[in-house]
Amino acid sequence: MQIVSKPLHLFSEGEKGIIKEIYLEGSIRDRIQDLGLIRDTEFTCIKKQGNKPIILIVRGAVIALRQCDAMLISAYNK
Repeated sequence: MQIVSKPLHLFSEGEKGIIKEIYLEGSIRDRIQDLGLIRDTEFTCIKKQGNKPIILIVRGAVIALRQCDAMLISAYNK
């Protein structure tokens, strides 16, 4: 069985996943990783509305990511 990843911004509300890869660079990549969003980390998408930030629960913390940043993070369903 092959595991297929997709960009983080395509996850729906209530959907759970695991981070596969972060394609961001520079200080935003460092900041995202400082917040605990690193490879093999589980998350739950709790809110997503159009072009507004996507809201995730990561390691017990609530994190909001801009859509443009979420497009550069790949994950697969848990």
